[in-house]
Amino acid sequence: MPEEIRLRLLTRAINRFGHEGPAELGKVEALLAQLNRALATRVAKGATRSAGIRLKQTLAGALVSLTQRRLRVEPAPPRRGR
Repeated sequence: MPEEIRLRLLTRAINRFGHEGPAELGKVEALLAQLNRALATRVAKGATRSAGIRLKQTLAGALVSLTQRRLRVEPAPPRRGR
């Protein structure tokens, strides 16, 4: 899939599940680059199904995690109270 389409889909998913306003384009681009590196590392190493979570990050109130073969975007857990 072309890079621009992947970027738009990731931005829409983050904006849908996030609760801290729209995601900034530069931050989504950086996250997509991290996802690309994690996937490339997995392919290069020939990771097995037991590899577990390779990436987990929050952005704009959304939790983005890359697991075995799935990219999940869900609302981030609430922050700790002081």
